[in-house]
Amino acid sequence: MIDYNLSLSQFVEVNDKVTRRPIQDILADLAVARQEREWADKDLALGIGKIESTIQSN
Repeated sequence: MIDYNLSLSQFVEVNDKVTRRPIQDILADLAVARQEREWADKDLALGIGKIESTIQSN
């Protein structure tokens, strides 16, 4: 007989403890991530602009 034990606890740690963070901490992290994304978007746009101007020059 083949045993098809598909119990998730065999593959995934089961932990009943839930860690909750204050909403203000979460909102602060989101604000930092948003700012970093905006900086990355600007850097990307500058890089693409340089590549495009190089291609047009050649």
